[in-house]
Amino acid sequence: GLSAVVNCLMIWMGLRSSPASSITTIPFDEAFRAYRDMLRTLVDFEAIQEAFAGRGPGGRLLRYVVVDPHNGNTGTYWRRLLEDDLELAELTQWEILEGHEAPDPSFPEFGEPGYPDPTEERGNQELQARITARGRQGLGIAFGIGVDPDGDREGFIDPTAGGTEQSVILSVNEQLPLLLQYRLQQAFIQW
Repeated sequence: GLSAVVNCLMIWMGLRSSPASSITTIPFDEAFRAYRDMLRTLVDFEAIQEAFAGRGPGGRLLRYVVVDPHNGNTGTYWRRLLEDDLELAELTQWEILEGHEAPDPSFPEFGEPGYPDPTEERGNQELQARITARGRQGLGIAFGIGVDPDGDREGFIDPTAGGTEQSVILSVNEQLPLLLQYRLQQAFIQW
């Protein structure tokens, strides 16, 4: 509103310093460690490893994960999380969609300019095709994670929800209540 315009004018006139002048750059490894440490407070990495290994009560619940970072800045984060932190084997237990890891402002889907919103079906066409193909190759259940280019939205694709050709895409607005329910259940169990 008006206060934002006044603030911009004051910065332009030199009466106030720009917030950009207080921005510091940190190395990727430092940023990743902080992100991973925060993520570990929210996500049970050991439970994910057990789901892949089949050590949990339900047997082997996860067999394969396909990640689509939509040519944004999260490809390196996902690679480090899957390889180093979850200790999963690339192309045996996970993959990042080929050609979707490096930044590309055209966000290609099947080689054409794409729609990078992972919460919309049209933003996950190549990811859905890859999950279906992996399922047909006998890898078992392939789970998809679509991430928007700046990493603030995800869509989870579960092909078991409606057959191999259909998927359920959960936006962050649908994920948060599920995560909250899970955290409350875990707290209640420990209580």
